[in-house]
Amino acid sequence: SERVAELQEENIKLREEKSFLEGSLKETEERRNALEEEKAKTEKQAEELRSNMLRKVEGFGAMLVEMKKSLDVLEEKQSKVELMSTELTTRHMNVLLRNVIDKVPQKWE
Repeated sequence: SERVAELQEENIKLREEKSFLEGSLKETEERRNALEEEKAKTEKQAEELRSNMLRKVEGFGAMLVEMKKSLDVLEEKQSKVELMSTELTTRHMNVLLRNVIDKVPQKWE
C-alpha cells in the first residue's frame, strides 16, 4: 500500500510535468509561428523595398539619360553660339579695319 501511494504520487508528478511540458511546447510553437509570420512579413517588406529601390534606380537612370541628351543639346547650341560670336567679332573687326583704312589717306605712286 505504501508502494501504491508512492506510485500514485509519482504518477501525479509525471502528469504535472507532462502538462507543464505540453504547455511549454504549445507556447514554443505559438512563438515559432509568430516568428515565422514576422519573418514572412519582413521578407515581403524587404522585397517591396528592393523593388521600389530598383524602380527608383531605373527611373534615375532614365532621368540621367535625358539629362545627358539635354546637356549634349546645350553643348551643341553653345558651340554654335561661340562660332557665331567669333564670326561676328571677325566681321566687326573687318568693318573697323575697313573704316580705319578708308580714313587713312592713300598714297598712289
